[in-house]
Amino acid sequence: MCGEYMGTTENKCDVLRDILRRCIATDTDKTLCAVMECGIEGRADVDKVLADFDEIFAIAPQKIMCAAAMAGYRTVLEKQLEKNPDEYLRTICADAKEFQKFFSFDFKEAETRSNELCATILMLDVLKEQNFGLYRSFMEQYHHERMLDYLSGRRLEEPERNMVREYLMGNRDISVLYPFAGQYYIHARTVYLLIDAYQNHCADKAFIRRCRVCMAICLADSVWAGDDAGEVTDVFCSFDMEKMDIAHQLKIFGSLLKQYPEYRNISDEVLVRGAAACFMGYLRERREETLVAFSKGGAEGHFLGLRVMRENAGLNKREILSYSADTSKRVKTELFDILSVRTDWADDIKALLDSQKAVQKEMAARVISYWQQTQADTECKMELLQSVERHVDESLLEWAYRTPFCMVHRINGETAGEEYLKKILYCYASFSLCGISRDAQELAKELVPDEFAFYMNELFDKWVDTGAEAKKRWVIYASAVHGGEDIIERLKRQIKEWITESRGELAGEAVMAMSLNPSPRALLTVDDMSRRVKHKQVKKAAEKALDFAATQLGISRDVLADRIVPSLGFDGSGQRTFDYGTRKFQVMLMPSLEIEVYDESGKKLKNLPKPAKSDDKGRAEQAYEEFKQMKKELKTVAASQRQRMETALSTQREWCVDAWKQLFVDNPLMHPFAIGLIWGIYENGSLVQSFRYMEDGSFNTWNEEEYRLPDNPQIGMVHPIELSEGQKAAWKQQLEDYEIVQPIEQLECRVYDINADENDKKSLMRFYGCVINERSLDTKMLAAGWARGPAQDGGWFFTYYREERALGIGSELRFSGRYIEMGSGNENVTLQEVRFYKLGTVVRAGNVYDEADEERALLLKDIPLRYFSDTVRRLAKELFTTDAVQ
Repeated sequence: MCGEYMGTTENKCDVLRDILRRCIATDTDKTLCAVMECGIEGRADVDKVLADFDEIFAIAPQKIMCAAAMAGYRTVLEKQLEKNPDEYLRTICADAKEFQKFFSFDFKEAETRSNELCATILMLDVLKEQNFGLYRSFMEQYHHERMLDYLSGRRLEEPERNMVREYLMGNRDISVLYPFAGQYYIHARTVYLLIDAYQNHCADKAFIRRCRVCMAICLADSVWAGDDAGEVTDVFCSFDMEKMDIAHQLKIFGSLLKQYPEYRNISDEVLVRGAAACFMGYLRERREETLVAFSKGGAEGHFLGLRVMRENAGLNKREILSYSADTSKRVKTELFDILSVRTDWADDIKALLDSQKAVQKEMAARVISYWQQTQADTECKMELLQSVERHVDESLLEWAYRTPFCMVHRINGETAGEEYLKKILYCYASFSLCGISRDAQELAKELVPDEFAFYMNELFDKWVDTGAEAKKRWVIYASAVHGGEDIIERLKRQIKEWITESRGELAGEAVMAMSLNPSPRALLTVDDMSRRVKHKQVKKAAEKALDFAATQLGISRDVLADRIVPSLGFDGSGQRTFDYGTRKFQVMLMPSLEIEVYDESGKKLKNLPKPAKSDDKGRAEQAYEEFKQMKKELKTVAASQRQRMETALSTQREWCVDAWKQLFVDNPLMHPFAIGLIWGIYENGSLVQSFRYMEDGSFNTWNEEEYRLPDNPQIGMVHPIELSEGQKAAWKQQLEDYEIVQPIEQLECRVYDINADENDKKSLMRFYGCVINERSLDTKMLAAGWARGPAQDGGWFFTYYREERALGIGSELRFSGRYIEMGSGNENVTLQEVRFYKLGTVVRAGNVYDEADEERALLLKDIPLRYFSDTVRRLAKELFTTDAVQ
């Protein structure tokens, strides 16, 4: 009803106006709330008429201002400020209850309070922009009651609340806050954004600093630390300016270190470097207090202490060695880095070998082993190596040898004894760092590779059968590095099981370990997981592993993905022979990336036959197993490469001519893409000439003229958005004449342009109001490569998002929301807008409730046309008929 009123003129709405007047007389607040909802849900132009409700319906201006501020109607506030400036100022100072009457039924208490403060900030913003003189005189008298009320906590008794308020006003020492650390609740999701907004209206910078310090103490697990090491240092310096003791500063550092790096927008190393710069000063100026704080600061305190003390390790030798009993992985890594270069501490480190604590003996053995590799004095090497062997902790491997292993031989034919093999395993079992052991690799060179790989697969199976204890996760890395190709399938199966068993961290470790396997198939599998696996921890681990591999090679992720595409044994003509000894079979790779099998007479077979009695048993069985493995891998590779090429089409990936030929012409698995797609020569991102690669190695154009590639061209896939209707028709006819089916949808994909009225908009509204079953939506979005947005309070999420690293752009689909527990509910949901944003501006990690809001969303006209068109096309294809969004 209200929505209809908003769409009519005053002369045509007498009846509705009378109804509204009666509603307002009955309950003004609820009626205004309903009017707001019409604007929010129905997109009616509420702001055009709401500002005059005080005149039309004799409503108190303060009520209209409160409702408009809570709903974010800036235009209403601007007009009300112009008409009623005194009432506007009184509304800013109004009791919070006036604001909380509006829309409070949508929020929990903390959310209502944060929205009330946001409303106040909005009113101050409008006042500052529209009437700066009035704003300045008002702010001279306006105190910090809103912020004080918000930060002093609702769950504290009045005396305690007053103590917090007194500190914030600068009348009490910071020590009054210590007893309240973690004792009362503040809604951390918005508080730092609110402080940032509020400081624009507050000349008292010391007050803002105290607000931040108060938040740091009360919510140490949600501390804002800045964007770089310098800002981190500034944060801790502000703590020092407020005379916060070092123990509490260290507690805040520990809480920060436990957060996901994405949640705080900086890496662990940047955080540590920034904090260490401040704590080095503390160590110089307040040595005893700082050392005590480090020693009582748990694993995080020990870690930061080591990082700070290593700058003057000689002075801090006793304190550094005292942390050798710490079992934390982070501490042991830092300590090893210090001790490994302190050969002058050899006597002290050797003394640790006689310790009663296994962790100290392990650390000493590891350091001595490292020295053994690097020291030039042979006699000293032997002495150190013997020291390690004398102190090997057999209990670390006892579980693995309760049942026998298969025999492993040395390359010279001798049997490798159990003790020798144990030394290799101990290289992994005794170290806190997970990765490749150089010692183990050196020892493994003496062994028959296939036999030792089988041995390591046995080790992995034993560990899984005994419960896959996380403390023994070194087995994953040892097996992945030395287990050959067989371990890849074992890891894949186990990753799936761990995901279903809610052991995501272990699954992520397995992905990282798999990337260390020397087989090219390992990285290909990890690359496939980075795009196809839905589980966040596994996907993140796969992306991290690929980033690391690409960095090590000095290339981009895309180039790495090109290099790891296998040939699966096919020759340049797409053929592979399987030899059974008495007979041979030819397997042909077809343009559809499927295979055909032929016998020696050229007869086509349905499949490769099983070995017969007349065949050479060993050769036939091996060939048959290789064929089965090849078919399985081909299915995975084909799906993976189709998805990669679809992304390359959407993001306008380009190749230099040599890289293009190496990938698409020379690799038999990618050759179908070379002959089945329409390619183009690009200069500065613009299409110069489209062409097709012929099976004889030549090139031709859409009008079937022979074409020669220019010198050093950039080659990419042509998008139909770049072709005229005549060119598209000619290319389609040419492919039909040659009986070529495109390996991905290229010429046939429908184009969606940005409409003229959408250019200056930040929200794509073509899907707005579409209704779909929530389970169907979830299934289709996840299958299309989208991810669920963060779950908010109550376990509900309201967005799906997809990000393209190559373009640095993400897209976000908003909808009415559903419960994160996918096994529940089967209701319909309503789609809302689609927004685009730059990667990095929206946090996609941890428990951050972030989204592409109006400020961070990009204008639709700034979105690359290919990406815009393909995003709309994919959504339309998955969810609706294409006509519904044209």
